[in-house]
Amino acid sequence: KAGKSITSRNQYNSIVEQLQSFLDLVEYLQPFENKDNNLGVRFVNPSETLISNINKQYLLDLSKKTDLPIIPTERITSLDRLIELSNKEQKYIAKPLIAERAKGAIILNDKNKEELTNYFNDFSPIESNGSDLYSKVMSHQGLITQPFLEEFNKYGERKIAIIDGEITTSRKIIGSDKGIVSIHKGGKNYIYNPSSEEQELAKRAFNEFNKINKANYARVDIIGKPGNLKISEIEALNPSFSDHTFPEETRYHN
Repeated sequence: KAGKSITSRNQYNSIVEQLQSFLDLVEYLQPFENKDNNLGVRFVNPSETLISNINKQYLLDLSKKTDLPIIPTERITSLDRLIELSNKEQKYIAKPLIAERAKGAIILNDKNKEELTNYFNDFSPIESNGSDLYSKVMSHQGLITQPFLEEFNKYGERKIAIIDGEITTSRKIIGSDKGIVSIHKGGKNYIYNPSSEEQELAKRAFNEFNKINKANYARVDIIGKPGNLKISEIEALNPSFSDHTFPEETRYHN
């Protein structure tokens, strides 16, 4: 596309290629999937849950079907709405429905119309006549927006891992690049001891999520200050429980 793009297409394409390889494998194995722990292939989380969790539409579904304190999330269906939000005094984060590692996440408010037009086009649904799983998943690509809260930077994002309903490990990310809190955007990992309030919310989120999509493991991401916690994401596909380094000077943080 002509004009300036505010996303790195090379980086995003590499994520998409990995996603395609993953979905090709899932599609190949699904006929052999056995959910009763007998003979056959058993996914730790059922394949339907993995596929569903690829798309952040699940946040909108949870907001409608539960009383979980999900950070307010809006599906963007028009360029006009994207531009409208970018002109508001309130800051907004925009994210692709289908993306990993904060790719494509931006702060809307400092972008011009040309940048927003290219951004909207970059993450529009991918039309395809293909009947394969990857084509079906990517046909639901799109954008969501969430209000940018100052608590993102002040309190960081707490990532609480849960396996079979029990909390196992937790970490916190502090630091960001232009407001996007992520280790892929300059943030640092800290080993973290979650408060009782955070633990209670994480377990509650896991249980509510299981009513919609069966999951044996998940990671619940929490933001906000004590007494006003919000859920920013529930990761049941690629939770990254332990593949992170924690430098000595950033080992603990409460």
